[in-house]
Amino acid sequence: MAYRLNWTSEATAIASFDLSKSIDMGETYSSLVNIPFDTTGDNYDRPNKHFFYNDTSGQPGHIYKVVINASTATDPLVIIAPPAPPAKCMIIGYMLDAGGYVPTDVQVSVEAYGTRGERWGRNPTGIVGQNKEALGITARRFFVKPDANGMWSVNLIRKVFALIEIPAINFRWAFEVPDKDGPVNIRDIPQLRGQDLALFPEMDGTRALFPES
Repeated sequence: MAYRLNWTSEATAIASFDLSKSIDMGETYSSLVNIPFDTTGDNYDRPNKHFFYNDTSGQPGHIYKVVINASTATDPLVIIAPPAPPAKCMIIGYMLDAGGYVPTDVQVSVEAYGTRGERWGRNPTGIVGQNKEALGITARRFFVKPDANGMWSVNLIRKVFALIEIPAINFRWAFEVPDKDGPVNIRDIPQLRGQDLALFPEMDGTRALFPES
């Protein structure tokens, strides 16, 4: 793989930039190159007005440090190569009204599930909280609607926790996205149990019981 770094700086009297890279989560850095401050040079993108460097051995999660050699002390820039696109799973479901017609105006709500500190996936590269890229899943909610056949579908990152709600039919389903391509019907995905994401019976093999009425 390869990764292109782009950066700008508002420092004054810049002489050059020293680039270094870490492949061990920032523990150690190795020198890459010194790039002169030259807006007519090969490492300056004139249309976009920024400097750049192509690291032909760049990998997701590599951390780059750009030391600015200027007349005044300036904090180095830190750039992290983003992860490769994560694998996704297609989740589907169907809706019809009592007359057998498709309610195309019904919205299906989709969002990440859990508190802010728990909004992490568990396995995929670049999404796990302990992973070197340290990326989280935002709480942004989005909506999909059934197609002409009554099927709705959504592609979600595998192994993350998600919440799908359909207010029109009082449907609410919190689940772990299956680790497969799909399509997987929402009815075939076990629902998470509990008030938070600390531990669910499905995770430790304990059979979930319904409380007595």
